[in-house]
Amino acid sequence: MQLNRCIRRRTAGKGKQLLVATIIVVVVVIIIVKDSPIKVHTGRRENEFDTQMLFRKEAGPAVASSVRLPGVKPWRLLCWILTKPENLQTRTHLIKRTWARRCDKTVFMSSTRNDSFPTIGLNTGEGNKQFQAQKAIKAWTYIHDHYLNDFDFFYKADDDTYAVIENLRLYLSDKDPEAAEFYGHRFRLRSKNLTFMSGGPGCVLTRKSVDLLVSRAFQERPDCIPDGPGEDWKTSRCLQWVGAKPVDTRDELGRERFLVFPIKSHLTAKFPNWYFAFDTDHAVGGHNCCSYHPISFHYVRNNDLLVYEWFFYHSAVYALQKETVEDFVRLGSLKEENFTELWQHSGQKNMRYSYGKVEQIGGDPFPPAPPARPAADFQPDIAGPIRLKGRGPIRRR
Repeated sequence: MQLNRCIRRRTAGKGKQLLVATIIVVVVVIIIVKDSPIKVHTGRRENEFDTQMLFRKEAGPAVASSVRLPGVKPWRLLCWILTKPENLQTRTHLIKRTWARRCDKTVFMSSTRNDSFPTIGLNTGEGNKQFQAQKAIKAWTYIHDHYLNDFDFFYKADDDTYAVIENLRLYLSDKDPEAAEFYGHRFRLRSKNLTFMSGGPGCVLTRKSVDLLVSRAFQERPDCIPDGPGEDWKTSRCLQWVGAKPVDTRDELGRERFLVFPIKSHLTAKFPNWYFAFDTDHAVGGHNCCSYHPISFHYVRNNDLLVYEWFFYHSAVYALQKETVEDFVRLGSLKEENFTELWQHSGQKNMRYSYGKVEQIGGDPFPPAPPARPAADFQPDIAGPIRLKGRGPIRRR
């Protein structure tokens, strides 16, 4: 009996010690986590994960109206996004907080009005494509009546599109707002012998084209856009019936700027069969699929929008060489005389890009470009480490 009593006392004592030690450990962990810069997952839903770092002002350019790139005319750009009420909090709010901030004006169109987001209510039904034509007519009419004289170009996109607005501005730099033209990814509807712009990656209209579409096509030729799906080819048909021309927007090497799928699909050339049937330019995939200055990607949904935002605006290649920038100038739309200024804006170690402008943070504001290393300096050794003359080996991983 006395032995049992002794065992019980020892067990109780050890239990109290273990409880006290556990409490101490918990308190220490709480203090460490509270003071640590490392954020611990809080169990929030997928569409609520912490995106504040991406949206801080100092993390990247926010408003593109303040971005004036060398050789790029400061055209006024309005973007309007066609969305649905159920998509506002899953994908459209991410567009609003990422690439749409870089347009001079952004308007969100939906079947119903939402004052808090906000969206313009088109007062149409909501369904699987049967109201597309109605939405297009009402949306373009709204844009025409409220903004025609305030902007030069008008970019229409879906709520699963990611756009690089600086590249769009670059492409539009040598375009004329008073030309009857529209821009995008060209498709061919062979049954109607019609070239049109795919609605997915978006379509850009000049001010002249918007005026022709609304004041003439919708009024004089309402049969060009009957009810039902296919607003992209129907809108293109309306535009062409009143004299607007679809423009080939590929770059100098025949690579696409407006991309119908996420970049992975284009790089791997894994396209659905319908794409081969519709694409005007033979559905090119692989490394030469896409321009150095891509403008937009389609089927980029929900948090994938943040992936594109991070790669375009929150990452950089440390060893960027001057010849790479020279290649951009040679293959892009910039003229050679703007090269020096572009190089000064290309991310040197003593410069930073903030709010769309370059700020000096020490050292020579215009550092000399690193010299190009001749091909003879490279001595590939397939079996061993890679070597550069005058440098140690670079080990393969």
